[in-house]
Amino acid sequence: MIWQFRLLAFICIIHNINGDNIRYPAIFIPGNGGSQIWARLNRTGPSPHFFCSRHSKTWFELWLDVRLLIPEVIDCFVDNMRLEYNSTTKKTSNLDGVEVQIPGFGETSTIEFFDSSGFSFSSYFAPIVKSLVALNYTRGVDLRGAP
Repeated sequence: MIWQFRLLAFICIIHNINGDNIRYPAIFIPGNGGSQIWARLNRTGPSPHFFCSRHSKTWFELWLDVRLLIPEVIDCFVDNMRLEYNSTTKKTSNLDGVEVQIPGFGETSTIEFFDSSGFSFSSYFAPIVKSLVALNYTRGVDLRGAP
C-alpha cells in the first residue's frame, strides 16, 4: 500500500514541476492475483461436488468472487482454477472445458477492486485511482489499467 502513495506523490511532483499543460498517463499493472479472471464452463469431467456448475452460458467472475470462498463451494472454485501440466511439452493449461479471460484491458474498473462487488474490503487500486481522478485524470483516457 505504501508504494501506491509513493506513486501518487511522484505523479503529483511531476505534475507540479511540468505545469498544467503536460499530462502524463498513469498506467497500472496489477501483480499476481490482482486481476479479475472470468470463466465460462463446458466441463465434461467430474466435479468435486454435485452442486458445482459444469456448464455456463455466460461469463462469470471466477477470481476473485468472495461468494466462491465459502466452505464446500471453495472446492468448486479450486477445481475450476486448477491447471494441468503436460510433462511432454512442459506447459500448463486450463482444465478441459474451462475457458478464461481477463476483462478490462485499458480500463481501471477491473483493478480498482479484487472483486466486482466494489466493497471496501476488496479495494486494490481504488484509493489511488480516486485520488488521481480528483487531480483531473480521466479513467480510460490518461488513467488506464493493464491487467
